[in-house]
Amino acid sequence: MYYILLHRNGTVYLYHFIERNGGVHLKNKKSNSNTLIVFLVLIFASLIIIFSYFSLTGLPNKKNEIANQVKAYLINERLNDSDNIQDVNGVYSFKSGDYQAEVIYADEPNMYYIYEKKDGKFALIEVSNLHGNHMDETFY
Repeated sequence: MYYILLHRNGTVYLYHFIERNGGVHLKNKKSNSNTLIVFLVLIFASLIIIFSYFSLTGLPNKKNEIANQVKAYLINERLNDSDNIQDVNGVYSFKSGDYQAEVIYADEPNMYYIYEKKDGKFALIEVSNLHGNHMDETFY
């Protein structure tokens, strides 16, 4: 009796050779139980890792959405020149569970301003320096 294990395309094949009547006969058995268990464990571990990553860092589409909304707010309602806005990045606050936008202005490249949507309106909620040029009345 001889056994050979081969692995092809995620399936384990067990080849069982039997000596009978002076010759060797081949019996091919698929062994899916071990492969299925390994596959399910890998899927479960991957889902846990993906869920943990997004629960800590937020969803990319929501971060892009808040960044675009804040940029439009700054240009249309606050009447900032679009050339003066150097960068707008959406961020996720794990602590509060809110999506925010970090804004860096071209005339103040070393300062950042954090905006958040509260009750349907954008408000400046955090700054790196209280003496910045772009402070507004929404800061509390």
